[in-house]
Amino acid sequence: MSNPLSRFAGWIGDWAGQGEVADGTEILFRMQVSSSVEGNALCFHMESWVGQMQLLHGLRLILAPCPDGTLQCMGFSTRFGMVNLTPTPDDEDVLALAGPATGGMQISFSLIQQEENTLIATGMARPQDAPPGFAASGGTHGILRRVAPWRPPGS
Repeated sequence: MSNPLSRFAGWIGDWAGQGEVADGTEILFRMQVSSSVEGNALCFHMESWVGQMQLLHGLRLILAPCPDGTLQCMGFSTRFGMVNLTPTPDDEDVLALAGPATGGMQISFSLIQQEENTLIATGMARPQDAPPGFAASGGTHGILRRVAPWRPPGS
């Protein structure tokens, strides 16, 4: 059986970029993707900030295969609490996750491979009981580029 996470192995590393929320407010993004549990899970640590580095949203996710081979994602959001996300069918260069948060919201989050070292990140939340066609507000989107973490000279 092949590891369903292998298509995202190229994303392991540090990413940073800029984006905006739905009202046009500019934000900064940072994301770290790491392998865990001997390559059987991927960990995502994401943060976005506004203004003078005021945290807008922090998100930690663990994506791993279930015994039946499907992927499942659990995590914690500083805005929405615990999240239980399931990948939605998409093309090979996209990780699209959606599911409920403990705070009564439905969360959608996507990472799209644009180029080798560029990802497009999008996220939004809407009430779980929202009617069909409900227009979510407050979503974020931006472009992340691979970065090398700063290290002191000589280290």
